[in-house]
Amino acid sequence: MNYATIILPDLGRIGVIGLRLSGKPLSDITAEDIFRLIKEEVPESRTLDYKLELTEDNKELLADIIAFANTDGGIIVYGIEEKKENGKNTGVPFDVTGLTNVITDQVSQRIENVLRDNVEPRLQNVEVRSLNVNEKVVLLVGVPRSLFAPHMLRKDNKFYARNSAGKFAMDVHQIRDAFLQTADWEKQADNFRRTRVMEFLAEKVSHLRQPERAILLHVVPLGVNRSTLTFRGDLGKNLGGFTLDGHGNFVRAYNFEGILLWPGYPGMSYIQLFRNGSTEFGTSGVYDLWDEKRTNFLDGTTLEFFVVRSVRDYIQYAVMQDVTPPFAVYLSVISPGGKLLGENAPDMSSGRLMKVIAELEAGEILFPGAIISSASENIAETMRPTFDILWQTANKEGSPHYLSDGSWRLKLEQ
Repeated sequence: MNYATIILPDLGRIGVIGLRLSGKPLSDITAEDIFRLIKEEVPESRTLDYKLELTEDNKELLADIIAFANTDGGIIVYGIEEKKENGKNTGVPFDVTGLTNVITDQVSQRIENVLRDNVEPRLQNVEVRSLNVNEKVVLLVGVPRSLFAPHMLRKDNKFYARNSAGKFAMDVHQIRDAFLQTADWEKQADNFRRTRVMEFLAEKVSHLRQPERAILLHVVPLGVNRSTLTFRGDLGKNLGGFTLDGHGNFVRAYNFEGILLWPGYPGMSYIQLFRNGSTEFGTSGVYDLWDEKRTNFLDGTTLEFFVVRSVRDYIQYAVMQDVTPPFAVYLSVISPGGKLLGENAPDMSSGRLMKVIAELEAGEILFPGAIISSASENIAETMRPTFDILWQTANKEGSPHYLSDGSWRLKLEQ
């Protein structure tokens, strides 16, 4: 195809990695999980720290939080006594001592305030949760790995990180590497998307019957230290949560990339799951022929449904497989030209939906990435800038499918 490729600038959004303890998100951790840590003598690590008390020393508190954010994220468990050797903590939990006079909301507000005033760049999304463990209060502070890392503590102008022995001040070389690594995450994800699109255009990816008019959607986990998925056993079987447009059932086929879900032949849609946790959704089902001139049209309403639902399906599967956020979401539109159709907000006088028709030029449009920072994020809200750009390429102000309060007017089935 001799179309011009339009590559739009980055949206500049950012996200964080979710928090888990023994495979559980922070919100699902129970008293039994805390008892298990002690029974099995699970030691401190890069992602786990035990504290006997929550001190009033903000510098120490901030250094601990920054160290997690600058490394792999993790959880600090307050109210745990450690085993000792020669009078020193060993990092191995011994007993639940609990905290006294602790109000979770007040601790959360304190952490938010000190982070705002003492950390550069600003660090957000730190979670605080308390647990009743055998009538004792245990406090959990969840710190996400930050895409803004490395963060510096203003009180001493130091950058902190963690290893299995605890936190440490980073040296010049480690700080430089941290800056380079963080900047690389989204670049690597975007390169992955571009490579796949180019392979699709070169017909190296031949899973669609009508590749000349197609939508490609890539969801890519960001960050390093990601596990490689093997797709053995249940990992390769529990795929029923995915929806394949135009087909009630799909065939699961193993291939070099991972697993391909498709009708068993080039059809209207497919889903490719990759070993690095990424997923590619492809469909021609949002295109159709319209009017007596057989004009191609792209159904903008169906496209938004396709994107939001596909990202939802991916996140539900990712959570099951312990593939944690943040995720970069990339939309690519391969257009033969024609019309872009949608439905505007209801007309105030008649209450009827107003049709929106716009011109759509031929070409490939590679939209900038949107960042999903948590599994509970409002996908439609996050994707709105992408949808707006799609409609702006067709000379409209933005997507007609959002109300004045910013909410998505379309509803997704559960």
